[in-house]
Amino acid sequence: MTKKTRHAAIKANTPPAAPLPARVSSPPLDRRDYIIMAALTLIYLVVALVNLGRLDSPTTGWKPVKVGEGFVADLGLPKDISRIYYYSGLGDGREASGRYKVEFMDASGKYLPYANIEKKEIFTWKYLDLTPVRTGRMRITADAPGGTLLELGFFEKGKTTPVSVTKLSDVTSDPADEGVVANLFDEQGSIEYRPSYLSDMIFDEIYHVRTAYEYIHHIEPFENSHPPLGKELIALCVLVFGMVPFGWRIAGTLGGAAMLPAMYVFGRRMFGGRFYGFAAAFLMMADFMHFSQTRVGTVDGFVTLFIMLMFYYMYRYYSTMPYETGPSESLRLLFLCGLFFGLGAATKWNALYGAPGLLLLFVLAKRAEHKDAGRLAGTRKSSPWFLWCVLFFVVVPAVIYTLSYIPIMMVPGPGHSIADLPAIQGNMYNFHKTLVATHPFQSLWWEWPLMLKPVWFYVGSDMPAGMTSTIVSFGNPAIWWVGIPAVAAAVVIAAVRRDRDMVVVFTAIASLYLPWTQVTRIAFIYHFFPILPFVILCIVYVLKNIVEGYSWGRYAAWGYLTFTLLLFVLFYPALSGMEVSLRYIEHLKWLKGWYF
Repeated sequence: MTKKTRHAAIKANTPPAAPLPARVSSPPLDRRDYIIMAALTLIYLVVALVNLGRLDSPTTGWKPVKVGEGFVADLGLPKDISRIYYYSGLGDGREASGRYKVEFMDASGKYLPYANIEKKEIFTWKYLDLTPVRTGRMRITADAPGGTLLELGFFEKGKTTPVSVTKLSDVTSDPADEGVVANLFDEQGSIEYRPSYLSDMIFDEIYHVRTAYEYIHHIEPFENSHPPLGKELIALCVLVFGMVPFGWRIAGTLGGAAMLPAMYVFGRRMFGGRFYGFAAAFLMMADFMHFSQTRVGTVDGFVTLFIMLMFYYMYRYYSTMPYETGPSESLRLLFLCGLFFGLGAATKWNALYGAPGLLLLFVLAKRAEHKDAGRLAGTRKSSPWFLWCVLFFVVVPAVIYTLSYIPIMMVPGPGHSIADLPAIQGNMYNFHKTLVATHPFQSLWWEWPLMLKPVWFYVGSDMPAGMTSTIVSFGNPAIWWVGIPAVAAAVVIAAVRRDRDMVVVFTAIASLYLPWTQVTRIAFIYHFFPILPFVILCIVYVLKNIVEGYSWGRYAAWGYLTFTLLLFVLFYPALSGMEVSLRYIEHLKWLKGWYF
């Protein structure tokens, strides 16, 4: 129904009344929009994929099952050995640790004790810096079996490449072993002389990536404090690229890239201009946390993306009327909202914080529809909206959530069925409710937008003098600090102008943020990540009013966007693990609590 026929219907069938509130509809996306979105996404991926992680980490190994199993590695002519590198795996998941005794053959042909390899970490390069010994043979013996080794490397003093193992002899193994001894020396090119984030697990990857590996191999999962979907997305990419750092990080990076077109269409439709869509996507692209958080193998990027999309489709529903779009389009929007709500909940429970916000927006939309339709004769028809909502916001999410547990149901052994899901949820709830722990980078909810305590993911070791490599997660000051007054200004402007659409943004912020004020367990600044897209929309809303209200507004907006990019470039070494001078990083520590 066009505006003209709509007003004619009102005039012909109803008594005079106040005019209907004007709705500013955004034009549909066109070729230029898709070009802008593609260009932003491509630029981001080029930057984000650089040094994301190695593709050649060890994937084959050996796990002895009995004490005394071992072998002798022949190194050829005697050499001054001073370092031993090892990379540990997870095997069948039933191992906690393992210990191997290392001996060297002296000039008389006698084996003497040299070192002990303690298998504790997984999928991480470790090395022993030892007193040099001259030898041509090393004997490795399982002292406490059960720990999987994926690769070993012996280094000569002063050399940065491993010594070639010419032969393996005196091999004692058991048919029940996982893998064979030869697997320990078949991927020597993957050894990093100075291990880094490029080849190792960092921060919470030790939980989420490990669980993804366990899903793939039908192993009882180690981590069950969050629903499975995010870890299953990581597992999907591991199946494609292998159990290597690039493989377990690329899923999150692609999710981070997907946020850019999502922000573009959100800003484009909400504010009715191509520039505003670009600004929303650009600010997300220039944010520090968006970059660093989505380049590690954790699930926070996924839940943020799903939360963005569930509120986007609720916005689409909220900002239109069924008689304007047709009932099928309205149902499609509600279905997509419920779909992404279910995906978010199956990734991390903080997506559930958005449920009251979605409900409120739906009620407000139906109230507006009721008022609007009441002025149009013949347009009010009964519709089973309650049933549709139950289907889209209860049944669909419940099905998605249940299906996400399939990998756990595939683990051999008792206690893995749909009937166990309630108990699993209870255990998850009790874990978060009763968690008593501290962390050097924990922070309170009110500290997050102020960025008083970033989370330090990684710092390099064995670095050249005066150099460092670090990865930290926190926000771009030009976005997060500006976002505080921008949210307040947006509330005032929207109230004065009675801007109905901004209710969606404010509702999202309130429903996602306020519950954290009641959370007593430890929390971190990255819990603010799902709220960030809506803070950015507030900034863009303020920019829109400046651009359209002042002759110099567009210049100011472009200047602001340029400044956010310059800050990203300035802090890029601290976000990416780039090797730079320690002095440079020290100059970036603007606040007392900024440890990186």
